[in-house]
Amino acid sequence: MNCDEIKDKIRLATRTLLINCDDVEKVTTRAIASEADVNPAMINYYFGTKDELLRSEIDHIISDVTVKGGYLRTGTGNPRKVIYDFLQEMCEKEIAFDKYTKAYIPDMILKDRIEIPMYLVNLLKEYFGDRKTESECRVISYQLVSFLQLIFYRSSDFKEYSGIDLYDKNQRRLFITKQLDLFMGDVL
Repeated sequence: MNCDEIKDKIRLATRTLLINCDDVEKVTTRAIASEADVNPAMINYYFGTKDELLRSEIDHIISDVTVKGGYLRTGTGNPRKVIYDFLQEMCEKEIAFDKYTKAYIPDMILKDRIEIPMYLVNLLKEYFGDRKTESECRVISYQLVSFLQLIFYRSSDFKEYSGIDLYDKNQRRLFITKQLDLFMGDVL
């Protein structure tokens, strides 16, 4: 087995464990190695640390949100509802892996390429038609996504400030609806 095949086995094993776990702490180096059927030393050899591997795979899982459920499509269904569902799913993944997402949200916001908001631009263009330019749709998309990332990063401070607990599903749904109301106008 060559290096790329081993790395792919380790990545797939990590993703499988993350998706199926109820506690990210249970995704240990030994569990990953066992699932991938490789020596545990291979994880550090190929990925530096287990945390670097987890960060990469959690990022991959969160990015997958954009593809699953047809989030890239336009012209089918209510674009506002698709955006709402996308933001909800993004939040669910952020919460499921919050120990790790909180560690890399600053990099996502400050250093990484602006990718996740781009998935919403066509939906916003479809929703607004000729009432908003593409540039305005890009800004709205960035505001929606980056603000959610920021308040998840500072969730306890945000709860103290606003009284909104983002870890409470009902409060989170109401918050996302209010955000969409601010930027898009009408109600779902």
